Amino acid sequence: QELAIIDDLLSLMMRTNGRYMKFRHAPDSNVWREQLDVHEAVEVPQWMNAVLSEMARKIAPVAVLHMRIDRFVRVYARASAGVVNQALAAAIRALLKDYYVLVAQLEHRLRTATRTKPFTLQQVWFHVAPTLQVFERLALLIDRVQTQAQVSPQPADVPQEDDGFTTLADKRSNVPDEYESDEDEDSQEAEEETFHVRGGTTLNVISNLINHRGGDVSARQLYEFLLARATVPFLKMLRCWLHDGTLEKSQCGEFMVATEALNADDFLEVDTDAPRIPNFVPVPALTPIFLQEFNSQIVRTGLYLNIVRNCGVDLRKLDRALNGLLNQQRLVKEIEAAYLRANQALMDILLKDGHLFSYFGAVKHYLLFDKADYLGYFLDLARGELQKNVHMVSLNKLQSALELALLNPASISHDDPLRDHLRVVIENTPLTDLSKSTDKSGVSFMGASAAAEHGLIGAEVLALTLRVPFPYSIVLDAVSMRKYKELGRLLLAIRQTEQNLLDMWTRNRRYTTPSASDSAGQLRKFAFNRIYTVRHRMLVCVQQLLYYCCWEVIEPQWAGMM
Repeated sequence: QELAIIDDLLSLMMRTNGRYMKFRHAPDSNVWREQLDVHEAVEVPQWMNAVLSEMARKIAPVAVLHMRIDRFVRVYARASAGVVNQALAAAIRALLKDYYVLVAQLEHRLRTATRTKPFTLQQVWFHVAPTLQVFERLALLIDRVQTQAQVSPQPADVPQEDDGFTTLADKRSNVPDEYESDEDEDSQEAEEETFHVRGGTTLNVISNLINHRGGDVSARQLYEFLLARATVPFLKMLRCWLHDGTLEKSQCGEFMVATEALNADDFLEVDTDAPRIPNFVPVPALTPIFLQEFNSQIVRTGLYLNIVRNCGVDLRKLDRALNGLLNQQRLVKEIEAAYLRANQALMDILLKDGHLFSYFGAVKHYLLFDKADYLGYFLDLARGELQKNVHMVSLNKLQSALELALLNPASISHDDPLRDHLRVVIENTPLTDLSKSTDKSGVSFMGASAAAEHGLIGAEVLALTLRVPFPYSIVLDAVSMRKYKELGRLLLAIRQTEQNLLDMWTRNRRYTTPSASDSAGQLRKFAFNRIYTVRHRMLVCVQQLLYYCCWEVIEPQWAGMM
């Protein structure tokens, strides 16, 4: 009887039924997804000897856990599970190979047993006890993965899998007749499953088990082995990102960096000919614990490499391999070295010729009117056009007037090569309503037709902007230039008000101050003096406001604004 029980146990260990001991569920049934007790999973005949039956129930959990682990390996070895889960499944499969060798050795011992050298259940237990410990730790890992899958948000781009992990046809081809009804019932109740735990999330599950098993040396070694194997494909994706700036193609979205969807600010192009650099963002849920403190460095490294590549730089000159398996110190050094190389390459491009600071200087000169001797001439040339209704204003005429003012030999901008980048634009919102008609990003919601309906003239919506080419538009991006432009609109409005007040003095020169020979003349002279005084005070106020904006606010803060 003992030999028959051993033979049945070895059969159960290989996922097949014995003559007397049988599984209560089909090998591919959905019930193996959960942790089952021996009484729920294995049918043990009642006629067995009590002692032998107890030993059999003690060994049977090895077969039960093997069913669950084998199921996990088969599903997570699929392409839809992702490369990290596939690597984890491959590592567990490597452990199962040792298990299969052990079962083969036990079967050989059973077949070669004699009366003088018997093979007993106690000997079987002696050999499978260490394997049972390993299986229990693997089952704990499976529990943590399934628990994490329940709390993780469902990704939109992850394909769904049948909870049975095999098709119905595959199940029926390998299931005995006595299990067909049980299997059909399980298939009908199968839920659709998505691989919520993938990529960095899988690595975090293993890392947490390592941190919580500090006193159990064997368990820690097991989980470290699995983590080292599962990290290999993740390090490959990390290498591609740190040294090439490319996101490895994956249908599961496993990497800790992803591209963000375009928003309104992405359409505010400063240079329409510039290549569009995707907006890379970190994915906290897919970031391994051991890389969380370097998250921003990793994201910026790949972003810088994308910019450098679009500038025509050969990235192979910067590349250095990320060799070896997981080693925290070496990995940190590689990340920091890759970040420094990418950062230095980008800084060389931006600062090597000094053009970046030239564009900052152009912003200060032309948009914040640091050196705006051309502005008065431009406003004089464009006076007639700026008094028209906004829908009648010709941008071409305004641009021509601006170019004439900039090309004036007496202007300091005559020899500036960046003067050709200055453009005249007509905004859709008056400056006074800017805070009401814009969102936080500065994107106007009032259309040109709405501005015309409000009876706005060109002077009220006039603005200047600077076209910044790539790669300098990475620093002076669309949102930054929008802010500079709106600040320049305020200064331009103040300058226009100042010029209008000065023009009033010119136009009033034709009027002579009335004499004070009589009471009526004295009254007129008093009125004229009051008008001149108020006008002078208005002019001084506007000039003081302009001085305050330029020299008390902008100039001290300019270094921080850069």
